[in-house]
Amino acid sequence: MDSYTLAFAALLLIAGSLCDLIGARMALGGGLSLFVLASIACGMAIAVFGAILAQSVSFIPGFHISLILAACLSLGTAVIAFIICQNTHFESPLCK
Repeated sequence: MDSYTLAFAALLLIAGSLCDLIGARMALGGGLSLFVLASIACGMAIAVFGAILAQSVSFIPGFHISLILAACLSLGTAVIAFIICQNTHFESPLCK
């Protein structure tokens, strides 16, 4: 286990809580927006130092990626529960 994995796991817990607080769609939109802004900052850097700085700021330690992952996990669970509730004729605990 390296330091990036440890930091990503810690931020994934925080992102999951934030996803529960503000909603999965808002967290997914926020994570994608942060990713796009970080990519634009890296692409518009004139010197190598600017690109390295933009990359290090955008991936410390990858909060936008943990937001996207937490939102996708939450949305995936909701979609699967919706499909199960629509395609079953018996009561499921997911349908309540």
